[in-house]
Amino acid sequence: MIRLEHSRERFDGLPLPEVGGQPRPTGSVTVHLTSAGRYSEEVSVTMRDLPVDNRVAVLSSIPDELGRFRRRHSFAIRLD
Repeated sequence: MIRLEHSRERFDGLPLPEVGGQPRPTGSVTVHLTSAGRYSEEVSVTMRDLPVDNRVAVLSSIPDELGRFRRRHSFAIRLD
């Protein structure tokens, strides 16, 4: 899992999805919901298939090119 640096501060106060619990295949862009406690509003990208978690909502997905991202590489995700 890749955690987006400063995502909690950047998205603080924005409305979160009300329901989580969707499948999280590789490349899913996710956000932790309020029920996740201190991880609330944290945005991340899955690097492998992960199990359903009711505290996490899937926002979007990244195409198959995700496989080329590895540790220590930096990249940006633009949210429109």
